[in-house]
Amino acid sequence: MIPAASATAVTEKLIGRITDANGEPVANARISVAGRDLSALTGADGRYALLLGDGSHDVTVRADGFEEQIFRGVSVVKSAGATLDVRLLPSSKRAHAETAGAGDAQHELGAISVEGQAIKDGSDTAVVLDRRYSPQVVDILGAEQISRAGDSDVGAALKRVTGLSLVDGKHVYVRGLGERYSSVVLNGAQIPSPDPTRRVVPLDLFPTSVLSSIAVQKSYSADMPGEFAGGTVGLNSRGAPNDFQLNVALTGKYLDGTTGDQGLRYRGGGKDWLGDGLDARKFPDGITPFPTDPAAREKVSEQVAARGYRTYKSEIDPGAVFGFGVGDSFDVGGWSLGYLGALRYSHEWATRKEQRRSYSLALGQLEQRSDFERSRTERMIDQSALVSLGAKRGRQHDVGITFMKIRQASDETRIDEGWDTQATDRDHNYRLRWIENALTVKQVHGDHKFDALSNLEVDWLYSHSGVTRDEPNTRSYKYEQAHDGSFAFARGSNNNDQLFAYLGDTMIEKRIDAKLPLRLSDDFTATLQTGLDRVSRGRGSYIRKFQFRGSRPADAPPDIWNVLTPEYIRPGGLLLQEVTQATDAYRAWQKLDAGYFATELNWADRYRLHIGVRREDNLQRVETYQLFAPNPTPIIGEINQVNWLPTAAFTWAYAEGAQLRLSFSKTVSRPDFREMSRAQFIDPELDIATRGNPDLKQTGIRNLDLRWEYYFSDTESFSVALFDKRFDNPIERVNQAGTGALLELKNAADARNRGIEIDYTGSLAQLRRWSWIDKGAIGRLPLEQLYAGFNYARIESQVDLGANAGIQTSTRRALQGQSPYVANLQLGYRSEDGKLESTLLFNVFGRRISQAGEHGVPDIYEEPFRQVDLVTSWVFSERWKMKIQARNLLDPDVNYTQGGLTTLRYRRGREFSLGMEWAW
Repeated sequence: MIPAASATAVTEKLIGRITDANGEPVANARISVAGRDLSALTGADGRYALLLGDGSHDVTVRADGFEEQIFRGVSVVKSAGATLDVRLLPSSKRAHAETAGAGDAQHELGAISVEGQAIKDGSDTAVVLDRRYSPQVVDILGAEQISRAGDSDVGAALKRVTGLSLVDGKHVYVRGLGERYSSVVLNGAQIPSPDPTRRVVPLDLFPTSVLSSIAVQKSYSADMPGEFAGGTVGLNSRGAPNDFQLNVALTGKYLDGTTGDQGLRYRGGGKDWLGDGLDARKFPDGITPFPTDPAAREKVSEQVAARGYRTYKSEIDPGAVFGFGVGDSFDVGGWSLGYLGALRYSHEWATRKEQRRSYSLALGQLEQRSDFERSRTERMIDQSALVSLGAKRGRQHDVGITFMKIRQASDETRIDEGWDTQATDRDHNYRLRWIENALTVKQVHGDHKFDALSNLEVDWLYSHSGVTRDEPNTRSYKYEQAHDGSFAFARGSNNNDQLFAYLGDTMIEKRIDAKLPLRLSDDFTATLQTGLDRVSRGRGSYIRKFQFRGSRPADAPPDIWNVLTPEYIRPGGLLLQEVTQATDAYRAWQKLDAGYFATELNWADRYRLHIGVRREDNLQRVETYQLFAPNPTPIIGEINQVNWLPTAAFTWAYAEGAQLRLSFSKTVSRPDFREMSRAQFIDPELDIATRGNPDLKQTGIRNLDLRWEYYFSDTESFSVALFDKRFDNPIERVNQAGTGALLELKNAADARNRGIEIDYTGSLAQLRRWSWIDKGAIGRLPLEQLYAGFNYARIESQVDLGANAGIQTSTRRALQGQSPYVANLQLGYRSEDGKLESTLLFNVFGRRISQAGEHGVPDIYEEPFRQVDLVTSWVFSERWKMKIQARNLLDPDVNYTQGGLTTLRYRRGREFSLGMEWAW
């Protein structure tokens, strides 16, 4: 930092106030003057005073935990006084200030005032500083970056990060590694998964509006969960603002091919538009347990049939998003109290037609075995609420409460029309499906600093989170083609299904961390860090399936809604029958106790070494059982293991703005609950029979990272990274010979993942520094208002299935879902007054394996997809802001191929939106 001004006044006293980047007072900061045996300490209010003679002085400000600052040429004239106010940034984070003109300085009787810029959470500056001074390799998306890209959920936002790709619209692959090798934390706490068969948190569940930043930590540290390979996605919720804020936002959306066109519908419930469809689809009375009495079965059958099966078409309305937020902070008795409340509601539609084909191998050639056209309309209702309460007392104490509730509902009407080799004629397959996910998070946290104990810092966290997944009364049924070409409700034994599924998962985490900074000499500091973490988790899940079975007259009407009526539902006719498997229910729990110790050594702010070790004692158990059995004998899977996980990271800041990082760690990946049980189950996502394996071993992982970084300024940087990961006993899904279509979980022999990442973000004014650029050609361009961002990752992976290859076509192949390259480009303009901003965005990923081939049939690949978006925002008055977005402008085909032949093809459609926001 440098003085903003100096002037003559009427005293010879230098006074001022020392604060941190948030404006909180810094106690016990020492202010000294070069060449003078003279210094002063700040009090609890951060104020100081020094008696100085006239002349020019070099003033130094030091405080434990903060960057030392020197101010040269502070001028004090005889009978004059001066004011020097300083804002400090944490140690190893260089403080920055602007040299203010006379109009910007704060003058009191000619006094000088020196202040750094306040750094707002989620701003471009905060993001670059956090990335630069983190001891680990980390990439961060701040609120400003997310706003420029216009991404509404975390999954969409993360595809802009170097080396990350989005699979199925909700699962993020970090450096080509899937959900098994990545984890998600909210405010530092782990959260449960709504997926019944995988340990994965779908990131489209989280709206970006409730977050201040998203951090992807790509190298491991001992204070993080030990299940790590690709990276840990850290979501940080918004906190209370410093001043009163009130904002209301409304956005309308148009999706090409959906809005204003005819879409598929069915009769649901009266509260579906609120995302609450459970009451209209819940279990009918008397179905639990399923009755054996014919009269009772008839009554239950009629209740289920009355839910309705008729589909129809109607015009689809535009999508709509509503947001509201309010927050403030105020001082009470030395404490700063704050609150934030935010609500969001989104209601959107998507209709598309998909071409779906499958193939088998015949005489060495691929032969088509099915061809269907899928018509589907999906209705998506998302709701979220965030409440954040905080209390701060200077820099010493910061406690807070966070409550977050997210509910996401999906309502799908789907018809598949086509043929397969098992049918003599064409089929129409219908599915009416409602899925409701809900996440509730309650957290209490505290951060404390004790100046009297050598600036000891103690942080603690209690987190209680629960997730539910409800799939009530999914109805599937089939129509077959008659000889006259008409279609009627099929008469086969598997012509209909009624499915009810539920999952509940609760996780409680308690953790405490302590950090002690030590100044061993003027150039050598150390920070000792330790912590304890306990995670307790419980889960219960079941699937119940029913079918209407029996006989009906030959002259029965063709439509299912005219067949499933009281006329035909009776003993001797059609009755509901439960076909739930004995392994469709399980309960599980986990207890994980962890402790770690780490230290960071800093030599002259040039060399930093961070070393640590974490110990995890993990016990997890799953019991698969038969629902309603009088004396069930559960199938048990269990893991009880202790792991020691070392990590080391070295940073060499060898030049101004440039540094080199090197890190190494050992981590693990453990089987999920259902993967440990030999019980067979139907994977609801893949719709394939799957069986776990109690003999599974955990995967051992060795991680090596090297990254070079250069920072042009607070908001501009360039980096190149190399990484290499080795896996022992990776877990893969394979199809064993002699098991039909049954997938089994097996340990492969080994796997490897390595790659390079390149990242740049900054102003195009950098072009003026490059000597080979024609200065005349660019001299008239407003380069200071133009910015660019670019990142590219090239990734290679290989898994060796070894003896566990089963009937897989390839015993060695790339990891499933891993793209060989991922690239992002952003070009933007920001007006000088900051009121108008426009960004053009491009994203592309390389060809990746979607499904491994079997019996000599090639693997199925998802072909490259290129997306172009344009986002423009305009603050056109003091209170009003408008945002216009155009997404997927190229609208290319989404294409999956097998041996060069299409297995799935569709278009997402172009989306246009107009939003208005009013803010106080």
